Amino acid sequence: DSMDLQGENRALVRWGLEVLRRTRRVGLRVLAEQAGLAISTVTAEEVTFKLIPRLNAAGRVRHASLALELLRAEDQGAARRLAMELDAANSERKLLTEEILEDVTRTLPADIPPILFVAGPWPLGILGILASRLAEERCRPTVAVAVRDDECIASMRGDGADIVGLVREAESLLTRFGGHQGAAGFSFPRSALPEVEAFFSTHLPLAESGASSDLVLDCPLPLPLITTDLTRALDVLEPHGNGNERPVFLVPGVSVVETRVVGKRGEHLRCVV
Repeated sequence: DSMDLQGENRALVRWGLEVLRRTRRVGLRVLAEQAGLAISTVTAEEVTFKLIPRLNAAGRVRHASLALELLRAEDQGAARRLAMELDAANSERKLLTEEILEDVTRTLPADIPPILFVAGPWPLGILGILASRLAEERCRPTVAVAVRDDECIASMRGDGADIVGLVREAESLLTRFGGHQGAAGFSFPRSALPEVEAFFSTHLPLAESGASSDLVLDCPLPLPLITTDLTRALDVLEPHGNGNERPVFLVPGVSVVETRVVGKRGEHLRCVV
């Protein structure tokens, strides 16, 4: 699911990107074009946030075979049609996620509990995204539950906490579960929903080692050192990911004089310092 980008793993990703940049697969080339990317210079970040979400969107809101068809496509016209379908599916997934997030946010208590537990009649394909977004935005381990007729299916996320270890403690209430330290998935009978919610809502030990809002800085960086040469030097540290995080610098002696929210949905912040 998610491995540290160190040693052998980093080498595999580093050289895997070189192979991807030279791919002869029509589907991948067309998908990159649809995402506004140049496949010959694609980065790990672009793969993570532009290509993979489009491939994953097929299984989240349509059917995973759509992505498989694209990867196997040999005809340019067929590949372009499939890439457009995946792009539309990804847009649908993003819109659906934002709508559900808005609905959930409106119902959250002012005093957020140590472990956030939310449930609703949501599509299974967006559960992991919903839990991740809430965990990141609220700095709390989060359980997102899709309530169905007889069964509930849940996804739990939370950086810095042993998520699957906690879920294992609730094993007697569950029908199945699995995952790793930062994420888990599990299911349980709908009749057990009150008990499962009570377990996570009152389980405090995880909160002590759970998600944190602390900002970890690598080092101070005086303004005169911020040059194009520096950005090229930082490129050597790519690809970034778990275990090889993108560096975060502190620029001392700078104050913010103006801020403005920009973007279609206000997802970016523009600053004058």
